[in-house]
Amino acid sequence: MGNWSLGSVADTVLQIVDSVPAGISGNLIAIADRQRQVIYQYTGLDPGSVNIPLKFQPALINLTIADTLGLMQMTGADVNRIQLGDLNIYKGTESSLTEGMKYFKIKGDEEMKIIGRKSHFYRANG
Repeated sequence: MGNWSLGSVADTVLQIVDSVPAGISGNLIAIADRQRQVIYQYTGLDPGSVNIPLKFQPALINLTIADTLGLMQMTGADVNRIQLGDLNIYKGTESSLTEGMKYFKIKGDEEMKIIGRKSHFYRANG
């Protein structure tokens, strides 16, 4: 995966998610940046917007995918299939956007927890 930028995250999202509407795909860098801020708020560590270290990339990609799918659902877009490696989600009784959004949100949250949190120590004067 190497060191990426937010543009690399946006490109990866477009490779994984079919039929992202132009109104959303044109804003993918901003969507990725919002998720970068979520990671920073949770971990206390800023992945940055360029030269994003490898340890942040899985969480950032999956959280950006979840946010993108949520936005697609809000705009009424739908897709027939979402594929990531061996995982295929096909439209069934529940929207594939809903199922995909849940999956990627859970994965992103798990990966964000793996990053850990910045420790803050305070010395009490006594």
